[in-house]
Amino acid sequence: MAFQVLSDEGEEIDARFDIEGNEIIFHARGGNKENGIDAKYGPGLRTLLKRIYENGYTLSDAWVDSTRVKALDKTEKRILELPAPNSADEVFTMISRNMTGIGRIPSANAQGGNSTKRIRLQIQSLSENELIALTKSKKINVDFNRLERIPADRLANVTPKHIFNAVIDN
Repeated sequence: MAFQVLSDEGEEIDARFDIEGNEIIFHARGGNKENGIDAKYGPGLRTLLKRIYENGYTLSDAWVDSTRVKALDKTEKRILELPAPNSADEVFTMISRNMTGIGRIPSANAQGGNSTKRIRLQIQSLSENELIALTKSKKINVDFNRLERIPADRLANVTPKHIFNAVIDN
């Protein structure tokens, strides 16, 4: 089921997620600032974490769930260090920092990295319905598969000539 994050005032935050059992699949930010998808990834994730922790729950696990790392063992893509911190802000900082290196190309610059990847957050002892109620979000109809970004290995094959030809054709 797909959901739109809502602020405490009921306003839509441009961040979306799915729920499967006791897991939140938080979708990656993509595109540019003007017409990207899930452009408010950070505020949306902070809002969900705040709701989890303010209601007395904690994350039991969290890992990067992008296409690039699907084949990796869960231990190689884990972004939550246990025992997990007791505050939403500390958890946000930890998982944002830890996800930057997961799935990076070995030759990439050691600095930086993407902190807005598709991730899975697992919350123990909650049913799917309880998790839906806890997130206080709006159910939406979105085909997330259509919103996926072009994989980096395919994008790396694009040359300046390809771009020039695309511009000329339009």
